Amino acid sequence: MIGPPTFRAWGATDVASACSNADLVVLATEWQEYRDLDWSRLRTTVAHPFLFDGRNALDAELLERAGWEVARIGQPYAPRPTSEPVAALAVSG
Repeated sequence: MIGPPTFRAWGATDVASACSNADLVVLATEWQEYRDLDWSRLRTTVAHPFLFDGRNALDAELLERAGWEVARIGQPYAPRPTSEPVAALAVSG
């Protein structure tokens, strides 16, 4: 019999640690401290620079210039051409 999935709970002391080796970063707040992050530096800590901005709080063009692939809630998503595989993201509701 297959049991329920198991999850390992963890805590991070800073954003870079929380995003370390992440395949996807989700922004779900409009707090200024996240708007003011050094997204270029943070880009170097993730496995795949894909950001979902769930509050439309960030400047997508600025993030794209910093090397991020950006999807925004309520906005059409058109992946930019790349040689790397890009994970598909489907949001319904």
